[in-house]
Amino acid sequence: GRPRRRAAGLGGIGNGEVGIWGLRGGGVAGAEVHEFFVVLSGNATVEFLDEGRSVEVGAGDVMRLVAGSRTRWTVTDHIRKVYISG
Repeated sequence: GRPRRRAAGLGGIGNGEVGIWGLRGGGVAGAEVHEFFVVLSGNATVEFLDEGRSVEVGAGDVMRLVAGSRTRWTVTDHIRKVYISG
């Protein structure tokens, strides 16, 4: 697909950044930063490429990502999350 990613920073807490991130229709891969997030709507499969495992996340789920983790996010429809990273 042709993923459409959007992000909006909302400010900071200490040394961290707070924002809203969304992805629609496709997948993206990259290296993560330290992040804590709550899924607001939609769902995705998050593959941890170095670990050979994946996690399904959806509305209401809470997750922590570790800096340097290589991931691939696959989204059938959409996902929107609020995050704190640092």
